[in-house]
Amino acid sequence: MVKYLLLFLISLNVLPIIAQEKAVIDIKHSDEGRLAKNGVYRLIGNVKLEHKNMVMTCDSLYQYRDSNYIEAFGRVHAIQNDTLHLWGDFLTYNGNTEQAKVRNHVIMQDPRITLTTDYLDYDAANRIGYYFNKGTIRDSINTLISDIGYYYVSLNEMFFKDSVKVYTPDYTMFSDTLKYQTETKFITILGPTHIYGDNRTLYSENGWYNTLTSHAELYKNNQINYNNYQGKADTLVVDSLTGTALMYRNIHLYDTINNILIQCMINTFIIIRSITTNIIKMPQTMKTIESSHTL
Repeated sequence: MVKYLLLFLISLNVLPIIAQEKAVIDIKHSDEGRLAKNGVYRLIGNVKLEHKNMVMTCDSLYQYRDSNYIEAFGRVHAIQNDTLHLWGDFLTYNGNTEQAKVRNHVIMQDPRITLTTDYLDYDAANRIGYYFNKGTIRDSINTLISDIGYYYVSLNEMFFKDSVKVYTPDYTMFSDTLKYQTETKFITILGPTHIYGDNRTLYSENGWYNTLTSHAELYKNNQINYNNYQGKADTLVVDSLTGTALMYRNIHLYDTINNILIQCMINTFIIIRSITTNIIKMPQTMKTIESSHTL
């Protein structure tokens, strides 16, 4: 009985602390303000407000004081921690949940990326941005486009889903699902992905690509067309800087010029260079077949 009484008293002490964390949206300036109706305030001209680590400006807004909620209109600009910027034509913001919805001509920018879309939801408390009707992300070297995207600002990580397009200095990628690390420029492939380079095309459903070093490793349902070779393997390692592609285990490689099919099962890898192909480790099972069929 004493145990439960102590828990009850502790909970009574914690509740006020939780309530205090819900800071009220603080209006710092407006050229004009008036009570519209039902306790709703209309603020017009050079409106500025603050809430926790957010500062916002806009042309006009409605403030719902009872619910700690605003609707902002015209040249909306929100800044969080002096580093993350949000622009848009219209914004709603709930001060209790710290959830923002930005619409039309939306730009989200931090020191690493610029995101453009027309529909963005932003969780200011957890620093997560979400768009659901197409968006484009650009950084210093890459451009990524998708129908759906999440940006985990604190993790420097983006998750893309549906009709994903990636443009890097060496490749163009079309994917179903992938992740992108904005700090390391590292792409993680999480679903069916087609990759196109100058003299090669690749396909995989799992793997990664470092856009800074032009190095890729692919691990699932891999295919490669490289110069005059067409191949499949359990693992593909492609390095654009050295112009090599390594194939590991369960290899099927077709030489379209010499009309030769090489099949290697386990404990094997083959290196494809721009001109020659070498079997680096002799397989336990390998057969070379003259063939008129591609893979």
